[in-house]
Amino acid sequence: MAKQIVLLDISENQPGIVNIRCVFWLPVTSGYPSPSFVSSYLDINNTDPAVLTALQAGTILEEVHVFQFPTGSIATSWTTVELIIKAFYDSRKNYREGVTSALPDPGSKYKIFNDSVTGWSA
Repeated sequence: MAKQIVLLDISENQPGIVNIRCVFWLPVTSGYPSPSFVSSYLDINNTDPAVLTALQAGTILEEVHVFQFPTGSIATSWTTVELIIKAFYDSRKNYREGVTSALPDPGSKYKIFNDSVTGWSA
């Protein structure tokens, strides 16, 4: 199976919050060749030369994303972290493929709040 997400690093953002930086590789139907493309995944030449070739040919697009999570979630809820990153990848892929419908109206979630007693209001 071809790789689609590669974690690049985990770093502290601020006390109690970490950044997870990762690269997404998305298939493209109308790509643009970039023979000198350099991937953010520095080890791509050793581990994924076919992906690098596809990136340079323009048949795969690379996107770098940074996610923030509470530090404790890295140790106690890693499966949830993986699911969130994968869901974001799937959303990006669906958007690029035209599967995702238009964005919701700007005010569709206006005034929704979270409090410590009742959780989310809607």
